Amino acid sequence: MIPTEPFSDTSPEIVALRDALLRGQSSVEMAQRIREVNRTVELLMREGARARHPGLSGAELLRHVAEIRLGEELARGGYGPR
Repeated sequence: MIPTEPFSDTSPEIVALRDALLRGQSSVEMAQRIREVNRTVELLMREGARARHPGLSGAELLRHVAEIRLGEELARGGYGPR
Protein backbone atom coordinates (compact mmCIF):
# COMPACT_ATOMS: atom_id res chain seq x y z
CA MET A 1 0.00 0.00 0.00
CA ILE A 2 1.20 3.52 -0.80
CA PRO A 3 1.45 5.44 2.48
CA THR A 4 -0.87 8.35 3.17
CA GLU A 5 -0.34 11.22 5.54
CA PRO A 6 -1.23 10.42 9.16
CA PHE A 7 -4.15 12.85 9.15
CA SER A 8 -5.39 12.16 5.64
CA ASP A 9 -9.07 12.77 4.98
CA THR A 10 -9.03 10.00 2.37
CA SER A 11 -11.01 6.95 3.41
CA PRO A 12 -9.23 3.57 3.55
CA GLU A 13 -11.51 2.28 0.78
CA ILE A 14 -10.42 5.04 -1.59
CA VAL A 15 -6.77 4.51 -0.68
CA ALA A 16 -7.18 0.79 -1.48
CA LEU A 17 -8.85 1.62 -4.80
CA ARG A 18 -6.06 4.08 -5.70
CA ASP A 19 -3.41 1.50 -4.81
CA ALA A 20 -5.10 -1.16 -6.94
CA LEU A 21 -5.31 1.21 -9.92
CA LEU A 22 -1.65 2.17 -9.57
CA ARG A 23 -0.53 -1.46 -9.26
CA GLY A 24 -2.48 -2.29 -12.41
CA GLN A 25 -0.60 0.23 -14.55
CA SER A 26 2.08 -0.87 -16.97
CA SER A 27 5.55 0.65 -16.89
CA VAL A 28 4.65 2.79 -19.90
CA GLU A 29 1.48 4.08 -18.21
CA MET A 30 3.40 4.86 -15.03
CA ALA A 31 6.06 6.74 -17.02
CA GLN A 32 3.29 8.71 -18.76
CA ARG A 33 1.78 9.69 -15.39
CA ILE A 34 5.18 10.82 -14.11
CA ARG A 35 5.69 12.86 -17.27
CA GLU A 36 2.27 14.51 -16.82
CA VAL A 37 3.04 15.38 -13.20
CA ASN A 38 6.42 16.83 -14.19
CA ARG A 39 4.78 18.97 -16.89
CA THR A 40 2.19 20.20 -14.38
CA VAL A 41 4.88 21.10 -11.85
CA GLU A 42 6.84 22.96 -14.53
CA LEU A 43 3.73 24.89 -15.58
CA LEU A 44 2.88 25.81 -11.99
CA MET A 45 6.45 26.95 -11.34
CA ARG A 46 6.46 29.09 -14.49
CA GLU A 47 3.07 30.65 -13.76
CA GLY A 48 3.99 31.27 -10.13
CA ALA A 49 7.22 32.98 -11.17
CA ARG A 50 5.32 35.03 -13.78
CA ALA A 51 2.79 36.12 -11.12
CA ARG A 52 5.53 37.09 -8.66
CA HIS A 53 7.71 38.79 -11.29
CA PRO A 54 5.41 40.13 -14.02
CA GLY A 55 8.13 42.34 -15.52
CA LEU A 56 10.50 39.51 -16.46
CA SER A 57 11.09 38.81 -20.14
CA GLY A 58 10.65 35.27 -21.45
CA ALA A 59 14.38 34.55 -21.16
CA GLU A 60 14.54 36.02 -17.65
CA LEU A 61 11.55 33.94 -16.61
CA LEU A 62 13.19 30.79 -17.97
CA ARG A 63 16.39 31.61 -16.07
CA HIS A 64 14.44 32.31 -12.87
CA VAL A 65 12.58 28.98 -13.08
CA ALA A 66 15.87 27.19 -13.79
CA GLU A 67 17.27 28.71 -10.63
CA ILE A 68 14.28 27.51 -8.62
CA ARG A 69 14.61 23.99 -10.02
CA LEU A 70 18.37 23.62 -10.16
CA GLY A 71 19.76 26.08 -7.65
CA GLU A 72 21.77 29.19 -8.46
CA GLU A 73 25.06 27.45 -9.26
CA LEU A 74 23.67 24.94 -11.77
CA ALA A 75 21.38 27.55 -13.33
CA ARG A 76 24.38 29.81 -13.82
CA GLY A 77 26.27 26.95 -15.47
CA GLY A 78 23.43 26.17 -17.86
CA TYR A 79 21.94 29.62 -18.44
CA GLY A 80 24.78 31.99 -17.61
CA PRO A 81 24.81 34.73 -14.99
CA ARG A 82 21.80 36.85 -14.35
